[in-house]
Amino acid sequence: LINVSLASTGENTARRLAVEAATANGSLIIASAGNNTGTVPTYPAAYPQVVSVTAVGPTRELAQYASYGAT
Repeated sequence: LINVSLASTGENTARRLAVEAATANGSLIIASAGNNTGTVPTYPAAYPQVVSVTAVGPTRELAQYASYGAT
């Protein structure tokens, strides 16, 4: 299990290759969707091999600052 608590809106070849290698070797990657308030994909959370998570408030509503979307 690999937890990644960072997010970037730009894709990065080295990061993508690291995600691919880790998941090919059986790792589960959980990554933050980011705190950009919107649906702009962030990486590594946007890679299809990664489980993307976001933030919620005390009543489980989407946090005001949270990123969200299809990824």
